[in-house]
Amino acid sequence: MDIRRSIRAVMYKLDINQSEMASRAEVSISTLSFLMNGKRMPSMESLERLAVVGDMTVGEFIAAGE
Repeated sequence: MDIRRSIRAVMYKLDINQSEMASRAEVSISTLSFLMNGKRMPSMESLERLAVVGDMTVGEFIAAGE
């Protein structure tokens, strides 16, 4: 499970930057930055919010990074 790749894949697919991704997922930019740099593991709530941005299930979101 590489959440960093999953986040980047969704951002690439939607052509959005980190600030826009954080806004759409309703997480702080610092939280998203920590997740993208592997300094923090996401909560289930964060995974769900990030998946919604990409119009995916959590499983699909995780698979997007593989």
